[in-house]
Amino acid sequence: ITPVWVARAGNQIYVMTIADSGKVKRLRNNPQASLGPSDARGKPLGGQIRVAGRLLAGAEAQAANDMLNKKYGLIKRGFDLFLKLRGSKGRQEFLAFEAAA
Repeated sequence: ITPVWVARAGNQIYVMTIADSGKVKRLRNNPQASLGPSDARGKPLGGQIRVAGRLLAGAEAQAANDMLNKKYGLIKRGFDLFLKLRGSKGRQEFLAFEAAA
């Protein structure tokens, strides 16, 4: 389990991660995933659900980023600055998940 930044709107769960992360690579190969609550270190805090995911671009990615900024405030913006300083290795990717049918 890998902890991530998340925000929810309706039946969509939005996630921010690093573009070259394993999460992004796996999602490109297979949209099926599992999500569940964890602590900041990835220790499971409950059950998982099966979800279907997709990579976001353009306005959808911006909307996801806006929701995450609103939820996490200055902590998220500080993290964004850290990633910007990392250059291309810190490029963000935004994902959307919804419960699999």
